[in-house]
Amino acid sequence: MEGSENNGRVFQIVSTESSRDSRISKHILETPGKRGTFELGTFTDGESFDICVSTMAGCPLKCQFCAIPYSEIPYERRLDANEMYEQVVLAFQDNGDAKDIVVGFMGNGEPFLNFDAIVDASAKILTDPNLPIRALNISTTGIRPQKISELADTEFGRSGKGKVQFSLLSLDPAVREEYIPNVKSLQECLPHLDQYAAKTGQAVKYNVMLVDGLNDSLEHAEALAEFIMAAPQLRRIKISTFNPIPGGKINPSSEGNFEAFIKCLRQKGVDVKVFRGDTDESVLASCGQMRARVHQTLTSK
Repeated sequence: MEGSENNGRVFQIVSTESSRDSRISKHILETPGKRGTFELGTFTDGESFDICVSTMAGCPLKCQFCAIPYSEIPYERRLDANEMYEQVVLAFQDNGDAKDIVVGFMGNGEPFLNFDAIVDASAKILTDPNLPIRALNISTTGIRPQKISELADTEFGRSGKGKVQFSLLSLDPAVREEYIPNVKSLQECLPHLDQYAAKTGQAVKYNVMLVDGLNDSLEHAEALAEFIMAAPQLRRIKISTFNPIPGGKINPSSEGNFEAFIKCLRQKGVDVKVFRGDTDESVLASCGQMRARVHQTLTSK
């Protein structure tokens, strides 16, 4: 599909990489006449199908668990609503037999720095009868928390399919500030997150990717359990593996610590979603990895 025509889409496919087992793919895309490239990731296990949509060409934030700060092309521009919507259309056309489809604004870019385009793209996705998705997810670091409350009153929030995921990483403010710089604190975000959950009936999912020696102790797990159980109808927890990044300086938690962390949460009565990622070094399409090696791919053409 490399160098293919756009077939009526606003963008064209520059390059496509697929895993050895064809479960994972990453498209590098560009829109003629506009600056920058952006990435689309898809993941399937034969039954479910996840579409990971980028909202920007790169990202201006410097989160240390993401490949973007280490990339030679870290940020170029925001995408428009059609560029986001048509990523979903392209992914669905490539996998038209998929039954359990979940779309996430979880590719490159902080979605809430592109709020209006996200709202418009969500409406197009949710009202397209040819896109029978089960859920539409959005992930945020919490840089514009008031927009989380506003999202509840859009098609995204009213649909019953729109779910918010918050990149928590740690309850320690100093850790969040170091690894997710220039965003709002959990304390500033929490009223808006709880309000979204209460208004839409969709509990917010707090994502904690476990990093070796940083946030994977049992003390961290106990504090996290207390936070979730303070409002279990409004809050859920997602424990994720950290996907290694070329040039990155942090490492995944050990398997032993990962399992012990989850066990501790469950013993405290917390319902835990475990996400281990879909990693393949030949593609690097999983969470945080999508911008990795893009510069090398583009310059080799």
